Amino acid sequence: MNFEELFRRLGCPKHTEKVYTDLLTHPVSTPTEIETRAKLHRPVVYRTLSSLLELNLISETKEGKRSVYSARGPQSIKRAFLDVYADVNTAIEQKFSGYVSEEKDQDVLGAVQVFSGPDAVTKVYEDIIAHTKKGETWYRYTSEQDLDFVNSLLPKGYRKDRDHKKLERKVISNRSSASQKKPRLERFIKIIDQDHTGAGFDQNFIQLVYGSKLAFIDLNKMHAFVISNKNLAEFQKVIFRKLYKKL
Repeated sequence: MNFEELFRRLGCPKHTEKVYTDLLTHPVSTPTEIETRAKLHRPVVYRTLSSLLELNLISETKEGKRSVYSARGPQSIKRAFLDVYADVNTAIEQKFSGYVSEEKDQDVLGAVQVFSGPDAVTKVYEDIIAHTKKGETWYRYTSEQDLDFVNSLLPKGYRKDRDHKKLERKVISNRSSASQKKPRLERFIKIIDQDHTGAGFDQNFIQLVYGSKLAFIDLNKMHAFVISNKNLAEFQKVIFRKLYKKL
């Protein structure tokens, strides 16, 4: 399969491969520069840039009043396909949740969805609301260093949606983060303190277990990935509950 076909399967317009390849070779380019080098009409360039931005395959920045564009690395194409796969998987789960297949689930790892950038946290918490059933409990390990920053990334309406579904949370946190949280009836927190070696629970990571999913968020580099695997999620829930009881 050539790259032109890859972009077509992502729903991109014709000539997307030309524009993306041009930006890989010539980062920080204006639409006019792309138009000249790729020998494409201006409307085609703008339509293609819009599609690439939507898929997070390129970035847009301002130089004065001008917009300039740069291509993200080829790994971003892989992430785009993973995102599409995960979206398809989610849509099927929601539409056919009551359907029982006669075939055994052959899933070993499960669908893996990757997020990067400031909206990584937002997308994970949107997924929690979408995939946790009403009245269920979800689990969170958190060694965040800046609670206010994390809260600023929560999706709009998150708390309202969470409370509407009556979701309970059990949290294992560091003392610094826990001291910043307001008491809530639906949230139960246990604390991991610094041990005798001086090692603290302050790596600035979050791990979440909810429904049949497992999510990891790196707050240092703003990356996150979500694994859809029922058995793996249940395995992690058992570990969490055992540790939670001992703290």
